[in-house]
Amino acid sequence: MGLTLLAIVRAVKWVSFDVPRWCLGPVGLVIGGMTGTAGGAGVLLAPVLLSTGLTGSAYVGTLSTIAFATHVGRVAAYASSG
Repeated sequence: MGLTLLAIVRAVKWVSFDVPRWCLGPVGLVIGGMTGTAGGAGVLLAPVLLSTGLTGSAYVGTLSTIAFATHVGRVAAYASSG
């Protein structure tokens, strides 16, 4: 909820800050782990991507690529476990 609020505040230009690129890896790891174990944590990804400044086609393309990779990983895990 806090990430969503930060993304909204940044989008309306009330606050200006840059998300360090090194944060994206650890955040992605945490969100990926939560998505793999709990299944609905992918909704946390949108505020992270918005906080990096992605807009329009770049945002949709990045989110689609991440979703595709996540589903490929799930199919591989399900296939390997029988």
